[in-house]
Amino acid sequence: MATRPRDQERNGPGEIMDSGNIAEIRSLTARATRLADRIMLCPPKIRISKGLPKPMLLTGVGCRNKEIATVPVRYILQPEVAFWCCELVRSADSYLDTRNPRMKMPHDSFWLEWPSEDATSRHSFGALVNSGPDGRSGEIHSWWASEGALPDLNVLSVEFDLDAPMARAANGRSAFAVRNAALPQLDDLLSHVIARLDPGWEEFLARCGREKFPQLIQECMDNTWYLLPQILAFVAVLESRTPLTFLSSDLSRLNKARQRRGKLPLLEHSEIGLDLARGSILSGEHGGSAQTRQTPRLHHVRGHLVHRGETTFWRAPHLRGDIALGVVKRTVTVRRSA
Repeated sequence: MATRPRDQERNGPGEIMDSGNIAEIRSLTARATRLADRIMLCPPKIRISKGLPKPMLLTGVGCRNKEIATVPVRYILQPEVAFWCCELVRSADSYLDTRNPRMKMPHDSFWLEWPSEDATSRHSFGALVNSGPDGRSGEIHSWWASEGALPDLNVLSVEFDLDAPMARAANGRSAFAVRNAALPQLDDLLSHVIARLDPGWEEFLARCGREKFPQLIQECMDNTWYLLPQILAFVAVLESRTPLTFLSSDLSRLNKARQRRGKLPLLEHSEIGLDLARGSILSGEHGGSAQTRQTPRLHHVRGHLVHRGETTFWRAPHLRGDIALGVVKRTVTVRRSA
């Protein structure tokens, strides 16, 4: 028997979410700040009966709660870091070239959470990443939620292999090629990705009508294509000379108090932000001095190869300039007319 919703915050989520408890589960999750903590309050299964001759038991939001609770690292990005990750994705930085050997996951398993670039939407996104020993292949499961709403599970998981194209494995039923027509510069990277539909949800979507199936899959794909580029952009920022701050949570005292009240513990995490107090990020390597060269505004420098003498090395993407002078949030390319 499933746990009663009013007991869920004390005893943990029950096994099944359905029409009888969804309102109270929504109320519980709305109290949590972090997306990962909200997911932990959701059951692993959901029962759907509306419009169906027979109820279906499908994979629910809390299907990977044990994995989220036990991953060794959980990162939560502050808005300014999430913005620079989005900028890297849009610019299709050379770091996102699959031939770049530095492009790999930093851990075998980790959780990444970030806010929407549009602050007014109050959306947050989360991804559970599991990769192989070399960090260049693996799978990604994702969720998202708006403020005060139940978290949503993305029924499309991502499988990736940066050393072998995967698009040919798509069959249009349970496995799909991933692409964003608005960002063709990501085509090469996304050819190393397939989106795989959860088997139970495949059956459910098919029951909704085959004529609606492509539209439903496209709606899911809108929340899928950016996952690998966004995560790799975060890795680029993490490994670059960008002045980051790392604030590790210490919830031990709070969690002891929660346990005394019979509540679920909150998940430890590391919040990542920009160290704006460091101001100028210029260094002497660029030649000249502050007296002879005007300090630029804070801007993003794409990753690139550097040749010095007989040495060639990769310079990771980074920020350059002085935050006090403002921030360049877009690039304008001026071309000479023929």
